[in-house]
Amino acid sequence: METWVALSMLFAIYIGGMYGGALTAILLNVPGTAGAIASTFDGYPFSLRGEARYAIQISVLASAFGTMLSALLLILAVPILVEVIALFGTPEYALVAIFGLTIIPLVSQYSMSKALLMGGFGTLLSTVGIPVMSGTARYSLGILDLNDGLAFVPILLGIFAIAEMVKLTPYEGALGDSYADADTERGADSTGAELLDRSEEILVRNPITFLRSVLTAMVIGFIPAAGGAVSNILAYAMEKGAASNAETFGTGDVRGVISAESANSGTIASTLVPLLAFGIPGSPTAAVILGGMLMHGLNPGPGLFQESVHLSYATFVVVGIGGLFLIAVGLLTATQMTRLTRLEMTMIVPPVVVLCIVGSYALSISIVDVAQAVGAGLLGYLAIKYNYSIVGFIMGLILGPIIEENVHRSFALGDVGIFVETPLRVILVLLIVGSLVGPVLVQLRRRGSTPAERS
Repeated sequence: METWVALSMLFAIYIGGMYGGALTAILLNVPGTAGAIASTFDGYPFSLRGEARYAIQISVLASAFGTMLSALLLILAVPILVEVIALFGTPEYALVAIFGLTIIPLVSQYSMSKALLMGGFGTLLSTVGIPVMSGTARYSLGILDLNDGLAFVPILLGIFAIAEMVKLTPYEGALGDSYADADTERGADSTGAELLDRSEEILVRNPITFLRSVLTAMVIGFIPAAGGAVSNILAYAMEKGAASNAETFGTGDVRGVISAESANSGTIASTLVPLLAFGIPGSPTAAVILGGMLMHGLNPGPGLFQESVHLSYATFVVVGIGGLFLIAVGLLTATQMTRLTRLEMTMIVPPVVVLCIVGSYALSISIVDVAQAVGAGLLGYLAIKYNYSIVGFIMGLILGPIIEENVHRSFALGDVGIFVETPLRVILVLLIVGSLVGPVLVQLRRRGSTPAERS
């Protein structure tokens, strides 16, 4: 293919893949990608209420608008992007990742101690395998397949999909039986009227939620290896923390869907910035795009970003166009996809479990990956049963390697004082302290208040 035809195809796959994870997240409580984890929190309750089509339409538009807005903002900001990225070094990456762990209680529906416990457990398990700073395997039990660490995708499939299917096994009927006409009762007269109403829900009724989530996603996208998984959860946590009626989150609050979906897609354009500016892919998908660029003779880095700035503009324009196409494709398929919620549990549970097992095996042709998926499924089911935070565990698993690698490199550059040497680092440290102390102070204040004050 011609260079920009090939790159446009890769960008389109990136955009479609990032959004596609929301479909199963909303319909089955199974995040199709790590970037759709937070989309399950409020998306799935919509399906249980028979409002799957509404939730999918909101998610499509939030993703598309987030993609287009982040691309537009980056087009306007190209002249200063290199300077902004230069503010972030190894200590900043470490502090941002630690901050991601400390906001786990905001995301969790359960107690702070249980959420942090699961986050710590996930972080500990992330140390299995050969670390970046050493050539010696640790905690792998002599199993070669564990030298590269725990397989994230099988664990994601197990802890969300298999655990959810185990939970649904005793149920009879379909997910949306009790509210079969809930989508229809919203009263949209036509597809055009639905599109207008959903767009107003995002841009008119909840503009602060949308803008805050996209801006959060753009910042996270600048950090290599963070990507949509971190921005998806972080934006959701920030929105929940800022809401005056946070108790509605997790029960089917549209703000939860908007924040999660606009954030994961909002990182798409910004993960390409480290790639273009320094040749550092900001996500695994960006690494694939790097391969496509190299195949066509493009060598990303400061020279390409500064001397061939038109390539940067073209990249963000193509991403914005991809967001526009997402609206058409997503809305056309929304109604058809919601039919999954009308299927009997006996028709959903077995195929989903089989696909999870086959998918886990197919990734590396390894029975060890299957064992990880099954083990994670049992862990997920127990976590659901005893009210422990699954998302805390996943966040620990994602952020653990980022924290370890960057903390190790930071100490190679200096002592512990390196984390407070610049104003940006001091701000990040204060955010970490605040995210840990804040919830404790709120709980102490509630315990000391009267029943009338609490109400």
